[in-house]
Amino acid sequence: MSGFGDYLGSTDPLVLRCSAMVAVRGTCALAARKVGVVGVVMTLCALMACGAGPNALNVSLEADRRANQNTPVAVAVLVVYDKDLAKEFSRKKASVWFAEMEQQLRDNPDMSKFDLRKWEVMPGQRISEFEMPLQGRTVEGAYVFADYLQDPVDKDTNDYRFSFKAERDLVIILGEREFKLVRR
Repeated sequence: MSGFGDYLGSTDPLVLRCSAMVAVRGTCALAARKVGVVGVVMTLCALMACGAGPNALNVSLEADRRANQNTPVAVAVLVVYDKDLAKEFSRKKASVWFAEMEQQLRDNPDMSKFDLRKWEVMPGQRISEFEMPLQGRTVEGAYVFADYLQDPVDKDTNDYRFSFKAERDLVIILGEREFKLVRR
């Protein structure tokens, strides 16, 4: 069965995705007869856009001048679309994430399972509102990992990971020994 996107001659992924959803729900024929193909596609696409995931996340970073004991901090922001990976990442310590990051990227070459943005932030540096493009799909989890120096005495405090909702803009504040998230 061809979708509305094919009928309209569209190559726009949003129209094609919306038309496929309409076809799956079995409302194509009836809706097309009553309202017209274009009206159905536009209405359903508008409704789906409201329920879809975010298309972008604005991220700002602010590092204290003594951040990470005067050492650069690696920071990774992940927005995860795969439920199993979200569960796995929710249990990872930052040091483990950074050790495994390259393998995770090799396992996700088309970036379909998660979006990643990473920085190396110097003490005292500010990175103002960087727009991180997202896939517009349902987000299963969103995490920030910061690779702080490890405390040799108390290794249990070395879990530098936060989860957050990818619906709002994010400010990451890097302190001397820990970081925090502020949402706007």
